[in-house]
Amino acid sequence: WAGTYSGEDAALQYRAILTSNASDGLKRKARRELAWGMIARPNGLVHQKAALELLAGNSPPSPDDLRMQGLIVSLDPYHRIDARKLIEEAATLSAPSQDDALKLTDFYMKDSNMAKAEEVLREAARGGSTVPAGLLALLHQAQQKLGKELDAKSTLERLTAMAPTSWATAVEQARVMAARGDKAEAAKLLMAHPDTSEPVARLRLVVPTLSNLGCTAEAESLLNTLIETTRVPGRHSTKVMFLARHDRGMEALDAAIALPDGEYPAALKARLLTDAILPMPRLATPDRGRWDAKIDAATAWLQAALTKSPKDVALLTLQGVIADARGDTAAAIAAFETAVAIDPNTESAANALAYLLLVGTTPDAGRAEKIMTELIVTAGPKPALLDTLALARLVQGRTKEAARDLDAAMAQMPYKPAYWFRMAQIKEKASDLQGRDLAMLRAVNQLGLKKDTLHPLEWPAFEKMLASVGKQ
Repeated sequence: WAGTYSGEDAALQYRAILTSNASDGLKRKARRELAWGMIARPNGLVHQKAALELLAGNSPPSPDDLRMQGLIVSLDPYHRIDARKLIEEAATLSAPSQDDALKLTDFYMKDSNMAKAEEVLREAARGGSTVPAGLLALLHQAQQKLGKELDAKSTLERLTAMAPTSWATAVEQARVMAARGDKAEAAKLLMAHPDTSEPVARLRLVVPTLSNLGCTAEAESLLNTLIETTRVPGRHSTKVMFLARHDRGMEALDAAIALPDGEYPAALKARLLTDAILPMPRLATPDRGRWDAKIDAATAWLQAALTKSPKDVALLTLQGVIADARGDTAAAIAAFETAVAIDPNTESAANALAYLLLVGTTPDAGRAEKIMTELIVTAGPKPALLDTLALARLVQGRTKEAARDLDAAMAQMPYKPAYWFRMAQIKEKASDLQGRDLAMLRAVNQLGLKKDTLHPLEWPAFEKMLASVGKQ
């Protein structure tokens, strides 16, 4: 599907097929392509109903139609079980094509079913010399994660023989080097690849790949070199995001404050500062004097920027984030209210506003639920938004709905510790104390949840629940 659908030109051709005397098989393919094109975009869920209605024209559905239905349904995290049933029904009728296999692999990996992903890829890889390098690379990754060392070695040898100069091959070779501790060699291999000779390619390809492979020092060294010796756009912002991702909040904040104004518009700089400050509230910071100095510097920049652009929602959101990080909930709510009044669909501000309306001293769960319900319609059912919606319904005592919302969030991010804490809260509210204990122990013992990774306003609830585990 993805290999043939390439935008509006292709869409026009497929629409023309539907009104022509083309064969039934070609019309079926056209409907699948058009349906996929409707949902293969950031706001694809908005078009889910129309895509399914279009696909209903393929009746009775073939295995390819069922697979496409499953993939379209899977966009809605509330209906992933329905999606899985459609995909599994199709699998009983015919093996997926290579294109199908790539889409199904994405589905199974998001569903935390690595064994099924490996099975689908392995079957699709039986195509001899016609197998795409990307498919073999995914198969190698799945086999590595499943501990199938001999199979992974064989797959990498096959990938290297079939596509010796491809970027996918280089990445998988580097993955093996990094796994055995040869991180410097992995970096050399990737930087020696023909596709990464230019600085922009090293920033956009090599740095994130090294980071994903666990070659953190090598990625940072390359990033610093690019900052010092080139003028590649985005090099400074990449450093901010890199530091934030690796839990180096103070350094990320320093780097964000130092972003050159001439190169970074105020709204972009504000978003990067927001990302740096969000996981680092004052109460969770050991060196609060240092934190205060950095936040004061960020605030001074923000005030100057707001003087020029008082209605910029990114700046107003940062204002709320800084107030919240300082512990001034009322000021944070006021800033987020202003941002949302200007743009109700400003995701960060609306989510933060709803959250503070739930965990603050004067909860307004009804309004918070309304904000989140409307935001999800436009932004989609993203995990963070579903978590806030679940909390709104939990506060109202609607535990079944809260659990359903949280299940939808966890279907997308099953290993986020804070979501298991939220599930423990839901279980406790529903008087399922055994379920509460299991969820809380998973959050803390298996996924490493610590108090200071939560918002400070949730610390008392965390401490109380942790003390209650095992006391039924």
